Amino acid sequence: MFKWICLYLLAVSCLFSKEIKTLQTSEESLKIALCHNKTVLLTKELLRKASYGVLESYTKWLPQLEAQSVAYQTEIPQKPILDSKTGFASQLSLSQAVLSTDRYYGVILQNLYKQELNIVYAALINDITFYIKSAYYKVVLDQQKIITTTERVKLLADLHKEMQSRYAIGETIIYNVNQSKVALVNATASYYEAIRDLKTDTDQLAYLMGFDPACIEVKVRGGVEKVPCLESKMALAEDPGLNQKFFSEEEIRYYEDLSNKERPEIFKAYNSYKIAVEEINKKKGSYFPSIDLYMNYGAYPAPWTFNARDSFANQSMTWGAGLQLNWLLFDSFGRELSIWQLQAEAKAQNLRYQDILQKVHREVRHQIWNIEEALTQYVYARSNVLLAEEMVEQALDQFKVGYINIFDYEISINELAEARLIRDKASYNLLVSYYGLLQATGSLKHG
Repeated sequence: MFKWICLYLLAVSCLFSKEIKTLQTSEESLKIALCHNKTVLLTKELLRKASYGVLESYTKWLPQLEAQSVAYQTEIPQKPILDSKTGFASQLSLSQAVLSTDRYYGVILQNLYKQELNIVYAALINDITFYIKSAYYKVVLDQQKIITTTERVKLLADLHKEMQSRYAIGETIIYNVNQSKVALVNATASYYEAIRDLKTDTDQLAYLMGFDPACIEVKVRGGVEKVPCLESKMALAEDPGLNQKFFSEEEIRYYEDLSNKERPEIFKAYNSYKIAVEEINKKKGSYFPSIDLYMNYGAYPAPWTFNARDSFANQSMTWGAGLQLNWLLFDSFGRELSIWQLQAEAKAQNLRYQDILQKVHREVRHQIWNIEEALTQYVYARSNVLLAEEMVEQALDQFKVGYINIFDYEISINELAEARLIRDKASYNLLVSYYGLLQATGSLKHG
């Protein structure tokens, strides 16, 4: 019961005390996400854990000091060793690894595990940057959609009033009045759909930034930032003609080479291959002996002696030292079979690395084709909006003088709204495709 009361109070407090975040650019939302996004923070903690793991692997080469103390009571005196029913024996033991392939490759593998987490973090930043920018521009698109649908509702509302006025004086029939009403209702439904999309996408942006949408209100006040690379390509798209190429083979090859140098997933696949190779080396190291140095000081300096005394302060303290060699000579081919398994794993990781290379190159080319498509759509949609705006003005003039009917004018209004929606969607697709290309090359991993 107490748990539900706390959740209720939390919900109420969020409802009445929402924090407001006003964003002017997508970079602002990205900076906030890098500080508050839970997946980013989680990965940072895992990376910190891996760093401690590396330090721990080094400590296995350092000396280990252990203290032991035994006290016991017997029914009869322990003659001839000890003429007492009570016995005490204490010892300090120092051990130091001298030769150990297990520890040696343990250090190497721990460093590789840490390196892999560094790569995972870079891949996460690369993806988060893309998701944040896509979500930010989606909110901008929704805002433009609301502006477009609002103007469409206004034009159709004016038309409906005009039809009512004409019907009142007998210049039109009730069918035309009802037709204008249906068009207005349909446009109003589209407006509220745009409102819903804005709320949904704003919540998604807040979540990606690392906040509970119930406790924060995100307001996007900025627009779409210009991308110089795309501005230069638009000049090519404005040149009419089919089979227009916006990216040369040299540019495509440049982005493919860039992905080889920057894409974290490629580094991760290669790092996994290196880990598999080091696992083989670690297993091969079991063919060699391990040597440890032991030094003891106390009541029993070596395992085969035991010198207890009848009181703790009266113990006989002596020292002992030696080397211990452990060497597995034969284990019924268990090591060989393990090595063969690890070799097969290494080959599989190498093939996976090559497959990731091919997938990344395919993804780079796919994003380039998306940019080319979005470029042409945006340029044509932008010019189409100008034509649709001119067409609505002409249709209104002709409607007033009776050259066209209500249906033709409604078509002009709807086509203008549709042209603007297509233009805004094409602008969004163009930006998402561009940042998708940067994500495919790994260039967004720097934040």
